[in-house]
Amino acid sequence: MGETVSERIDRVFITGGTGLLGAHIIDRLLASTDFHILALHRKDSDLQLVPKDERITWIEGDILDTLKLIDAMASCTYSIHAAGQHSGVTSRAVDLKKTNGEGTASVVNAALESGIRRMVHISSVSSLGRTEERLIDESFDYSDYKSHSDYSLSKHLGDLEVYRGRAEGLNANILRPSAILGSGHWSNGSDALFKKVYEGVSFYPVGGTGVVDARDAASLTLQLLTSSDGDLEVIASGHNISIRDLQIRIARFFNRRIPSRELKNWMIDLYALKEYLSGLFRKRRSVVNKNTLLRAQRTFFYDNHRSLEKMGFRYRSLSETIEDCCLAYLKFIKTGEKSVLPI
Repeated sequence: MGETVSERIDRVFITGGTGLLGAHIIDRLLASTDFHILALHRKDSDLQLVPKDERITWIEGDILDTLKLIDAMASCTYSIHAAGQHSGVTSRAVDLKKTNGEGTASVVNAALESGIRRMVHISSVSSLGRTEERLIDESFDYSDYKSHSDYSLSKHLGDLEVYRGRAEGLNANILRPSAILGSGHWSNGSDALFKKVYEGVSFYPVGGTGVVDARDAASLTLQLLTSSDGDLEVIASGHNISIRDLQIRIARFFNRRIPSRELKNWMIDLYALKEYLSGLFRKRRSVVNKNTLLRAQRTFFYDNHRSLEKMGFRYRSLSETIEDCCLAYLKFIKTGEKSVLPI
């Protein structure tokens, strides 16, 4: 009889455990196995989203501190690198490169030094080449697309560090999620869409994207962690959908106004200014800016064939994901409580 997952894994080291996907990964690991988790967090991290469990040991530190990472990984069998800086209003190119590029180099170096058996790197579909002509799969090369954002470049630099680690003997798999829909980070990332629709939006962008339930991305992470195959790269994207259709489905659940005015390209500067001034008035920075609006005007859809066929994975329905996210946001409004989506 083969080993069970819990027998194969003693300890797992994870970066980014307080983030949207990282918290769902920890929840999935706790539900599936019996091993201990060592989770790195920054001094100012909010731990409220992460389930409380005696099997989690928190380590305060920074992914750029390679010596601390080596010390933490010394007792671990596996490592998951989910930390990273996301593209947003306050993201500067230099900070993105430092966190997503140099930070990944630090994690890779520590994993090599510590003799980690398997590392899973959480990358992004943004670091692949892109086209609006057909579905994007894992074969699309970064260099095939000439209009990458600073965020895409920084994630690509992180991928290069993982490839370098592989060449030096690291057993590493890569997960590339599309837009992640989860719970807890309502003011940034993809989850901010639920907050925006709930508060009311009039305009809709004309683009589309792939989306994935945070629980599904977490489950695929666990599969890549324990797979007998190495050097895998897998897109995690459950569904392709226009942003307008996604807005409509969320608005109907919340019983809110459905956006009815198309966002024209000539409106983008004015709309971005409106969001900026609105953020100043509310004393909180808007997640919408010119760059995010320009991206929302493009349509990039993704091929999840490899996750379905090679990994044997089955994604949740989009209806289930939207309903669970909406219910989680309503709970947050009522109680202020942050929590991951229920498994």
